Amino acid sequence: MASSTEAKQHRAARVWSACTANAEPGTNATPASSARGRSSVVSIPGGNSSQQNMPPVGVVQLTSGSRSATAAVNARGRAAGAPPRPIVSISRLAKSNRRGGQSVPVLFDLSLEIAEGDFIALMGPSGSGKSTLLNLIAGIDKPDSGTLLVDGEDITRLSEADLADWRAAHVGFIFQFYNLMPVLDAFENVELPLLLTSLSRRERRERVEMALSLVGLSDRMDHHPNELSGGQQQRVAIARALIADPAIIVADEPTGDLDRRSAGEILALLRRLNEEMGKTIIMVTHDWHAVESARRVVHLEKGELVDAPAPHAAGSD
Repeated sequence: MASSTEAKQHRAARVWSACTANAEPGTNATPASSARGRSSVVSIPGGNSSQQNMPPVGVVQLTSGSRSATAAVNARGRAAGAPPRPIVSISRLAKSNRRGGQSVPVLFDLSLEIAEGDFIALMGPSGSGKSTLLNLIAGIDKPDSGTLLVDGEDITRLSEADLADWRAAHVGFIFQFYNLMPVLDAFENVELPLLLTSLSRRERRERVEMALSLVGLSDRMDHHPNELSGGQQQRVAIARALIADPAIIVADEPTGDLDRRSAGEILALLRRLNEEMGKTIIMVTHDWHAVESARRVVHLEKGELVDAPAPHAAGSD
């Protein structure tokens, strides 16, 4: 029955929403060497993306007048020399975690700005605070002190309920292990965030079909996760991250569970989303091959920003 199917999907949507609110940071990060210093930002040379066998990003526009369209216009403005506006502004941020009844500092007096349309690789040894910082920016966790503005909103002042609504509207999540619902097919997984909106069934279908076309999976809409390769599952996850046209995309080790070829395809797709749609992407990674897709590196060590080593200086594995 259609009503039974919709009820199942809405339950799955609520479960998925709860999963994003309680996302655990990746645990497979490999320590990378670094030298302490004053600045953590390193520019990465221009992309060398292969376009793969996917449709041009420009043929897919989730909504007219959408945030993506605005970001793309802003990206063209930057190319013409106009200064980008900061989409993430962090000032004197501090965060501690409770372990065994004790407070363990994780981030110390951290200040950082990320421009709209930037592609940041967030790196550091295990335990350096990079996943904690990603979770704070995504509204999954709250800092102990400091200010954190995302798309003009100081999210440190939001209640838990308001933060959940903000997160659903402004953040797209990409996880290392995809976080797809195994009982749903690709179409239904991508549709999940839209089931909690007021969009009609027809509007949801149009958006999902466009998003899956964008990631090159129009012919896999009715396939379940166990019928897809790892790279295809991650593309479904990327389509789901894009479906609500978020202000930022946060990716926690998006290539960590993929072979080199599949990882390259995912990175090429992320570059295209950044370069052609102007999407702001903040990616936690320990892989220097992934870092080469980013525009900048932000390196953390022991909860503080430090100088990032040049690509491959720490070795490539």
